[in-house]
Amino acid sequence: MPYLYVFGRKDGTVSVMGANIYPEDIEGAIYADASVAARILSWQLSVREERPGETRPHVAIQLVRDDPDDAFRDRLALLLTDALRRTNRDYREAFGEYPALMPVIVDVHRRGEGPFAGTEGRIKFRYVAKA
Repeated sequence: MPYLYVFGRKDGTVSVMGANIYPEDIEGAIYADASVAARILSWQLSVREERPGETRPHVAIQLVRDDPDDAFRDRLALLLTDALRRTNRDYREAFGEYPALMPVIVDVHRRGEGPFAGTEGRIKFRYVAKA
């Protein structure tokens, strides 16, 4: 008999090295700085696994109208990492144990590009499992 396994969390929370990172953590960090928030249209929280067993927090950012630049990407990565260290106890402890794996990876995209392509008219994200 065939089985379908569904895994993950439906609330968008990701787990990295035992630390749960909540969408609210990312949202709070972004909206704490008005100059950052004004440039961001939307974002997606995920986990990136560069090598087996080495997961890292990843945030994809969709800009309102600007072109992506390295300075803004680096600023966001530092802002998100620092905010998580201040506000999320699990993240702070995992950062102490795995400092090379815990900094947030940030990718910045123009409006409608990258993982945000084709989402212009969508109110909610559509999740599709890839095999």
